Amino acid sequence: MQLELFSPDRTALAEGWEAVERLDLGRARRLFTEVLDRWPETEEAREAVEWLGVAERELAGLDPGDPVEFAARLWAGREAFPPDGFGGRFRRAVVMRLLWTMESGGLGGPSESPCRGEVLLEAGHTGSAIRWLGEAVDMPGARGDLRRLLGLALWRSEHPKEARRQWLRWLLGLGAAEAAEASHELPDAEIGRLVTSHGPGRAPAEAWLAGLAPLLQEDELPGGDWPGLDLHRHLLAAEEARRRGDLDGAVAHREALLRLDPDLLRRYMDRLG
Repeated sequence: MQLELFSPDRTALAEGWEAVERLDLGRARRLFTEVLDRWPETEEAREAVEWLGVAERELAGLDPGDPVEFAARLWAGREAFPPDGFGGRFRRAVVMRLLWTMESGGLGGPSESPCRGEVLLEAGHTGSAIRWLGEAVDMPGARGDLRRLLGLALWRSEHPKEARRQWLRWLLGLGAAEAAEASHELPDAEIGRLVTSHGPGRAPAEAWLAGLAPLLQEDELPGGDWPGLDLHRHLLAAEEARRRGDLDGAVAHREALLRLDPDLLRRYMDRLG
């Protein structure tokens, strides 16, 4: 009885959060308000009610009967909540409802924004996001930034080399100025440093020499005359010749690197040991 006088009803709080997870905001408000009526000092309930006010404003008038508009509003509405804390529980509820809406309605294809891989990543389902984005990046008409998202999912899954590989490929699809700016928005400072120091075209070769990323293959390189990609192609060709035991081919490409950039050749030979 003494505990009843001074402790909030954890069951009511739990039921309130369950209502939030269903986006049943009316029931959530009633439950959290009841807790505050009985235990006015319950900080959790007070914060929940404050975030409920935000949710009610952001999600007012949502019509699940129009799945496309409903999904767009949910995606925009999530930004009203922080990723952590009590507000983060509302954000997660919005994202999970969005994910269910997309999956049940066949929404969020690789050309759409948000795409399903983006929402999976937001929901913390990084493994599913990697699988979805890995299939989607090369689909015809896919959004150009899906490779950035795939890199982010790999980075969060603690696969930094593969993440950098995807980011380097993505940056090579942008203009030089745009790539330089975008490189500094990535969570890995090394990519921004390499692009700033060497340019987007040479950054993949420098990343490989530094042991930061795999060497991009020929079908991963863009067309056109990116400054520095000739060095990458000679490195790639020299490595392929070395692996198949073609000494003459390896020497020919090393000689080309010597003419183009002796220091890069030296670092390449140092890497080979």
